[in-house]
Amino acid sequence: MKKRCKKGVSPVVSTALLIGIVMLLAIIIFLWASSFIQETIEKDVLGKKVPIETACQEVKFEASLNGNMLLLSNTGNVGIYEINIKQQMPGTSKIEERMIDMNAGSYKNESISIDATTESITIIPVLLGRAGNVDKKYTCPEETGVEIQIR
Repeated sequence: MKKRCKKGVSPVVSTALLIGIVMLLAIIIFLWASSFIQETIEKDVLGKKVPIETACQEVKFEASLNGNMLLLSNTGNVGIYEINIKQQMPGTSKIEERMIDMNAGSYKNESISIDATTESITIIPVLLGRAGNVDKKYTCPEETGVEIQIR
């Protein structure tokens, strides 16, 4: 009778493979889960760093329309980096981004083109904050904007 030689993976190699597979799975799960967590963006308001969502609640500005001139006045303590101009038309809307960079207490006049069917425009503030060492834009919720009725 011949003895059969059973060959297999040594315990050291199998342990190393098992640890490698577990590490790979941990990295995949971490990358997958990190896509659900947003990086915190902070805004400097009166010398204090606050979450940018909180800064949006403190944005105060006035907007009015004189013909095709949009008159903006920042009456709050939070600087506005840019604005989104949302034109509401029957059944549709369009949004235009406009860089304005208004510090607290400043005002701007912006020329805009308004579609003939536009019923209202909403001016939505966009703030510039920091996430780590990178500047990032954050569009405030539409509720923080100013609506101007056209018709």
